[in-house]
Amino acid sequence: MIKKSVTRMIGRLMKNTFKSDGYLNPTVVGKNTKTLKMLPISVSIYALTEYLRRIRAEQSKSVLEIESAVNIPPANLKKIVGALKADYKISAVRTTLNLTLIGGVKIKIGDNVFDDSIGRRILQLGEEISQNG
Repeated sequence: MIKKSVTRMIGRLMKNTFKSDGYLNPTVVGKNTKTLKMLPISVSIYALTEYLRRIRAEQSKSVLEIESAVNIPPANLKKIVGALKADYKISAVRTTLNLTLIGGVKIKIGDNVFDDSIGRRILQLGEEISQNG
C-alpha cells in the first residue's frame, strides 16, 4: 500500500522535474528531494532511489548518442543535431568513435536507433541476396 502511494507521489513530482526544453530543473529536484527526505527513513530511501531511477530514465530519452568510425567535424555534428531537434528534445550530445562500423554512423536518442553504418548496409545487402537468390 505504501509503495503504491509513494509511486504515485513520485509520478506527481516528476511532472515538473524537467523543463519544457528537456533539461533537468535543479531547483525543482532540490525541493522534491527535501520532500522525499521528510518521509519515514525506510520509505524515504525507497522513494529517493525510485525518483533518481526515473530521472535517469527520463534523461536518457533526450541524450543524443552518435557513433562513427571517424571524428565528425563540428559543422556536420551541428547539422545532425539541428535535423533531429525538429523531432526530439536534445539535452546532451555524446559522440563515440567505433572502428567496427567501417563507415557511416549510428545515432541513438532514447529508444530510437538509426543505423546508417556500412556494416548494416552490407548485412542488408546479404539478406536481399539470400532472399532473392
